[in-house]
Amino acid sequence: MSRFNELPQRELWSARIGFSIDREPFSTILQQTAEQTGFTFFGFFVFDEASGQATAYHFTRYPQQKYQTKSQSECEQALVALQQNFSVAGIPILAEVEPSTGYNPNQYRIILGLREGYDPDQPIKHTLTEARKFLRPDCLIKPAEMFAVGPERNYREQALMILGQEHHLKDIYELAANFNQERFILENFAENCTRVVELAAYD
Repeated sequence: MSRFNELPQRELWSARIGFSIDREPFSTILQQTAEQTGFTFFGFFVFDEASGQATAYHFTRYPQQKYQTKSQSECEQALVALQQNFSVAGIPILAEVEPSTGYNPNQYRIILGLREGYDPDQPIKHTLTEARKFLRPDCLIKPAEMFAVGPERNYREQALMILGQEHHLKDIYELAANFNQERFILENFAENCTRVVELAAYD
């Protein structure tokens, strides 16, 4: 089994923004808000598997100090600014702070990228089907896309959103190792905390 380093945990803050427009206009307003506020949004889109359409964007406190983890107050202010910009554009959204959006309090949430490494020119090597074959059937997996946007840098990558319980974690960690993920975020809704998990080989 691969070895992992779990970095210090931080208090969890996350918001879900539901929408019914195309993803690109949504991304444009997100970029606009980042430039106006100087705030970097670390988050991901979740897709409806049948239609392939993005249905929500989640953004969270990124718990790694080198990226200057934001306070909850700063996250809340960024959410208000984002809501205001969508209102000015006449685009309806439904924004709410998680976990008030129906997560089981015992669930963990993990976002795994499908690309090995961070080079955007590298091909996507892994799939949703591969993850479903590896993890237990009661582990919920949805197609996603990492989308971090800020005044200085953006990052996109096809990904998976995984919702699981304590007994799923060992297999999820091994799946991350199989996908050659250098690190991933583990959000613990039961204890309201979040942390970065790194493959020990990358230390």
